[in-house]
Amino acid sequence: MFKEKFKYYKRKSPVPDFGSVIDLDKNFQEIAAHVHQVDLTHRQDVNEQFPGLEPINNWVCYTLNSSGAIVIRNPFTMQGQRYWMARCLKDYPQTPNINNLSPQLFSIEVLNDWWQSLQQCTDIDEIRRMNISMRWTTLGYHHDWDSKKYSEEKRGEFPKDLASLSAHFASVLGFKLYEAQAAIVNFYPIGTTLSAHTDHSEPNRTAPLFSFRYHSNS
Repeated sequence: MFKEKFKYYKRKSPVPDFGSVIDLDKNFQEIAAHVHQVDLTHRQDVNEQFPGLEPINNWVCYTLNSSGAIVIRNPFTMQGQRYWMARCLKDYPQTPNINNLSPQLFSIEVLNDWWQSLQQCTDIDEIRRMNISMRWTTLGYHHDWDSKKYSEEKRGEFPKDLASLSAHFASVLGFKLYEAQAAIVNFYPIGTTLSAHTDHSEPNRTAPLFSFRYHSNS
């Protein structure tokens, strides 16, 4: 049923009816039956001046009436958004991190530093091919797409800045002693989506899973 709904809302013809979708851009009174607004102003024990984030008092946070999901409406400053987008594009796809690019299709230079190779490329067709081919890169414990498990044999260094960012959000939301150890950075070329799925690879089911999303309005 979950995937059926995903396909329904993904389709372009005929256009789906979005009347039952919870739109957080609406006036809160219009969605109050489905969501609960979370007050974070009491979190005096958390550093409010985390680089690249708005003060916690400015965050708008919701939970759905069904348990499990927490949504924070853009807590990032403009500078913070640019910083993390640059990290995702320029740094995270580099070796020794693992990405989806095939050595049968791309040179070692592209595999080692996709972004730099993209900037240096002058062939329009090759630029497009490189652009649409990058779909994911993994950090820290590298996800095994076949077994759906993590192992010590496939573990790299987790970025310290991303670990600090995740720990900050965890602390604000009441999850103490949180340590991020694995991440998947997904890239979405225009017109693509991530299929509906469940995350069940993590052995610790009590720790939160964070999803940070950055995109262009266009």
